[in-house]
Amino acid sequence: MSSNSAPAPTRPDTLRLLTSFGSPIALGTTLMLYFGWVRSEAQAREFGADASVFEMSGQDLVLRSIDILFIPVILMMLLALLAMRLDPWLRRHARVIAPVLRYAWVLVPLGIGLHVATDELGDVMLPMFVFLAIGGTAYAGMLRRQADGQDHTPRFSQVVVVVLLLIVVLFWQTERWAQLSGRALAGELMANVATELGPATLFTVERLPTDASEIVETRLDDPGGAFVYRYDGLYLLQRSGGKYFLLSDGWSAGEGRLIIVPDGDAVRLEFGS
Repeated sequence: MSSNSAPAPTRPDTLRLLTSFGSPIALGTTLMLYFGWVRSEAQAREFGADASVFEMSGQDLVLRSIDILFIPVILMMLLALLAMRLDPWLRRHARVIAPVLRYAWVLVPLGIGLHVATDELGDVMLPMFVFLAIGGTAYAGMLRRQADGQDHTPRFSQVVVVVLLLIVVLFWQTERWAQLSGRALAGELMANVATELGPATLFTVERLPTDASEIVETRLDDPGGAFVYRYDGLYLLQRSGGKYFLLSDGWSAGEGRLIIVPDGDAVRLEFGS
């Protein structure tokens, strides 16, 4: 008499476990939205505003995250290629390499020291130091087991924990890069408003409540005209959320202004010099 036994459960692979948390496409889109928002928030704060003021759509945020991801993704791919090329050599010299890599955790206090000493540079580099410390320590353990003649395949749970830690640190690194990118872009615009942005002439029905010396106000002498005031010395930063966001020159002197004008019949914009 024979009995049917249930098949032994198979151990899920790492990719299947990670993707079980949700659709990779949905996760990627969410991260692009987040990185785009981080960059926009950092840029907005340099102008004395908040990213919510710009009321950007999801498409706007995704587009703003694309150029942020170029450098982190390229670096990640290059590091992966370098690791694959070095792996056979490292395995052949496991007895020498493993004792050195086991001290990779020292990179964490070094990164913290760099952060304290250089502030912005350390803020961007600290996640990379943590990434190398985690990856180096985990790899040293595998090499040590191989050198001792043990099964050098780590336990599945350890692989999952290390991979998740590395992914989180990569997100952290990209967030730091997005903030740096936003601040750098804002600084470049502030220093070169007239050359980086297109000039705009604003016509309004009501007077703008601003006293910025860089904005030239002209009252139009046309009783039958649709607009009463004309403003020169403005540059279009962006249009989003049904509003125009205009900059005045003079940011390097600390006197620039961010002007927010709702789109509608009460305003008109002309672009070009």
